Amino acid sequence: MRRLGLGEIMGELFRRPLLLIEAMRTYFAMRRRRRLTPSRAYLRWRAFTAYGEQNAAFESDDVIDFLEWRRRHRRTRARRRTS
Repeated sequence: MRRLGLGEIMGELFRRPLLLIEAMRTYFAMRRRRRLTPSRAYLRWRAFTAYGEQNAAFESDDVIDFLEWRRRHRRTRARRRTS
């Protein structure tokens, strides 16, 4: 897996337009909560639970996996509401 690099993430998102849309949805969802990014305490906790270190760098594949999961989850919830 590759370490998080903004250029790599953006490149992956531009190759996958549906994930780019999901990334924008995620950004605006955080903005509605008056946060542009998660708190540092949350990110340290998340890094610790994922990698065993509080200061570990997130891997780009994990960010892509999160956006794919978020997109699938949102679509599943939408289907349940319509049925």
